[in-house]
Amino acid sequence: MEALLKHDYPGNIRELENAIHWAAAISATDVISPGDLPEGIRPRGHRAKPEITTKPDGRAGRTLDDVAKEAVLECISRHHGNLTKAARELNIGRTTLWRWLKAYKDGVAP
Repeated sequence: MEALLKHDYPGNIRELENAIHWAAAISATDVISPGDLPEGIRPRGHRAKPEITTKPDGRAGRTLDDVAKEAVLECISRHHGNLTKAARELNIGRTTLWRWLKAYKDGVAP
C-alpha cells in the first residue's frame, strides 16, 4: 500500500487503476504484494516475482497461453500500466485487453 501511496501518478487516476488491474492479474494469491506491482510503481529493492516453471499438474515448461500472458504483461509494463497504449501496441481494443487481464486473474486463457 505504501508504494501505491508514494507514487505521483503522472498518468492520473487511470494509471492507479491500471496498476491495480496489473497487480491483480499477476498475483498468485488474493493479496497484492510489492513484487506484483508494475515496474514504475514497485518499490526499489523489490523484484518482480519469478515465473513459476512447474505447472500445478506437475508438468514442466510453459504453454502457449503462458507465453501470450507474459507478452501481454510485458507490453503493459513497457507502457507503465497504460492499458490504452498497450492495447494499441498489441493491436487490440482496450476492453479486450481488460478482459484478458481478468481472464488471467481467474486462471483461464482468454
